[in-house]
Amino acid sequence: MEEPVLRRMAQTMVHRGPDDDGFIVTRCGGLGFRRLSIIDVEGSPQPIPNEDKTVWSVCNGEIYNYLDLRAELSGLGHHFSTRGDAEVVVHAYEEWGDGFVSRLRGMFGLAVLDTGRNRAVLARDRLGIKPLYYACQGGALIFGSELRAVVASGMVSQEIDWAAVDLFLTTMVIPAPHTVYRDVHKLLPGHCAVFEGQELQLSPYWAPPEQTVKIDAGEAEERFDALFREAVKLHLQSDVPLGFYLSGGLDSSALVAAAAEASGSPPTTYSVGFDASSHNELPYARKVAQEFGCDHHELMVTADAAAVLPRIVSACGEPFGDSSAIPVYRISEAAAESLTVVVGGDGGDEILAGYHWIRRRRVAERMQRLPQPLRALVAGMAKGHLTRPTWRGKFARLCEDADLSPLAHYCRNMSSLPPDVRTAVYAGPLRDQLIKDCPADFLGPHFDGSGAALDQITQTDLAFYLPDDILCKVDRMTMLHSLEGRVPFLDHQLVEFCLSLPMDLRLNGLSSKHVLKRVMKGVLPESILRQRKHGFSVPMVRWMQDDLHADARRLLLSDKAMSRGLFQADGVRQMLDDHRAGKRNLAHALWNMLVLEVWFRVQLDGTPTGPGDAPPLCDL
Repeated sequence: MEEPVLRRMAQTMVHRGPDDDGFIVTRCGGLGFRRLSIIDVEGSPQPIPNEDKTVWSVCNGEIYNYLDLRAELSGLGHHFSTRGDAEVVVHAYEEWGDGFVSRLRGMFGLAVLDTGRNRAVLARDRLGIKPLYYACQGGALIFGSELRAVVASGMVSQEIDWAAVDLFLTTMVIPAPHTVYRDVHKLLPGHCAVFEGQELQLSPYWAPPEQTVKIDAGEAEERFDALFREAVKLHLQSDVPLGFYLSGGLDSSALVAAAAEASGSPPTTYSVGFDASSHNELPYARKVAQEFGCDHHELMVTADAAAVLPRIVSACGEPFGDSSAIPVYRISEAAAESLTVVVGGDGGDEILAGYHWIRRRRVAERMQRLPQPLRALVAGMAKGHLTRPTWRGKFARLCEDADLSPLAHYCRNMSSLPPDVRTAVYAGPLRDQLIKDCPADFLGPHFDGSGAALDQITQTDLAFYLPDDILCKVDRMTMLHSLEGRVPFLDHQLVEFCLSLPMDLRLNGLSSKHVLKRVMKGVLPESILRQRKHGFSVPMVRWMQDDLHADARRLLLSDKAMSRGLFQADGVRQMLDDHRAGKRNLAHALWNMLVLEVWFRVQLDGTPTGPGDAPPLCDL
């Protein structure tokens, strides 16, 4: 690979690394890198070689145990030329071969180029915090931290994978290993790829534990507290300004409390609020900030913030439908004015049974113990006595959940496009996908019948929802603003411990995150421990009825959109009308369709635009 190609690829990711760049070309391949300086700011250029320059590496992310590894490797005779964390990668590979990645504690997408053996090794961290895309074309391996970089090589086809688009429209994301392009793939979390002899071999090096341990509540709390505080301390390593995203929820509040104790100084915090009281957690965030004397910053997000959708889509490189990317974009934009590293509470829900669908599944399992006739009688009585329509609807859904398998229940919660609407609105190449049961066909292998239903749901959240939605959003929106996002709850030692706990220590009755609440009792205000989870979700139901309705109708029913032949005009019009009239909640289905149309316009129609060049939504 020639250096101009590497430079063209790297240029698409200047936002990920505005501080420095580096390139090397050898007889068996080349590496390029854009650096965001965090540790050893003045030193540690990449790509970085071993002592005789036969092995080179690049690493996007952080190796939090680099000091321990550096000491061990130095004792084994390796010589280090920098103070940074990334240099341990090349020496660890020299010492331990392909198994080196199991020694790393951190978040990373990395590559090692071994010129002596004419081979390359790729690896992605265990939970998928950092991304890594790749393609094999014409006997060559092309890879990068973003999809746009791989495409910029000019060496891969941009043929669209319509099965991946179908998955996006039904689940809001394109899950790994798929991308929107048929010939480009995402490396799965916890996997390595070895390219040797023009062949690529993929293999897992880590999997979350599936067996629980016997442990009493007191010991569980003590061990969790120690691992949690150790993870927070490791994630505070930085030679540049560091702060926190404080949602006001339990997870981010616990991080701020632990950081305040570990650092001995008031943390810098950023919070976002909404003009809809049902989605606004600013009062809780403010309370936590006051409790720990934080240097606290707040901003409000309204529907006009959706104007940045084209920039979000361009940054992702492919359709991405989680609308909470909007507030994460805005808060990252604000934090980047004073910070280079931000720490967030993502991952706590996955490892501590925090999501509503896990609680609902527990309710469904208890209702399944009742005979069907008795369930029907209870449902009928409730229908007559529950006065509010929302209460009646929620109870009816709980009754329906009791008749669903764990897979069907999970798909119901993950699907944003109802099956009847999918059938009515699909056209052209998307209509060919109707023979599939989406997303059940994709998610089905995670529900093989072994293990308890709640554990299967947890494992699926870790393998699918966490890396392909939550972590993708955090990485793209922070890095778009040249911020490094860190997630201490996903320290793999903490993750392994939490997943080995009996479910009742994670979900006690219907109270989630039980062990964390016990540890934080007396540390955080009681109101934080008791409050209902909100997160950074936006009031999309209302937005799509009012503020965004005109843009959605204009773009989705435009001649340009209809010429793509993907959706039936009458079906789209019916969706828009039904949602606006309050007949059906199709907000997220419409948002996904809008995202897809925006992606076509900023990436495929004419010259692709970078995130900084993408026009506002109203100008498309």
